[in-house]
Amino acid sequence: MAYLQIDIGGRPRGLKFSQGTHILVQDKIETFDPGDVKAFGGYAVVWAALKANCIVKGEPVDFTFEQVCEWCDALGEDQYAAILGAYQESVGYKKEELPESGPASDEKKSEATAESVTDLQDA
Repeated sequence: MAYLQIDIGGRPRGLKFSQGTHILVQDKIETFDPGDVKAFGGYAVVWAALKANCIVKGEPVDFTFEQVCEWCDALGEDQYAAILGAYQESVGYKKEELPESGPASDEKKSEATAESVTDLQDA
């Protein structure tokens, strides 16, 4: 489980990146259309990582998704990139590690080419 601590929402807060975080992200965006995922997927990652930290540590969740969106807009580009990078690592996806050659079964192709929330942010 990866962990970051940043100043967000007026105080230092922890962000945990785990399978639980990924499930929270997926649940949050399941009703989003593709355009909404591109626009709000990164916010969902930060919200889920903050919430996962609260759950794991037994702390109350004292923020809303709306607040997290506002906090993200106030983050520096480096901080935001570090958060999204930690999320990508936690789900085991890195573009530079994808196999470059050799035949792959259809199942393996779909796993390797499936878009993540953070990939859609770049589109």
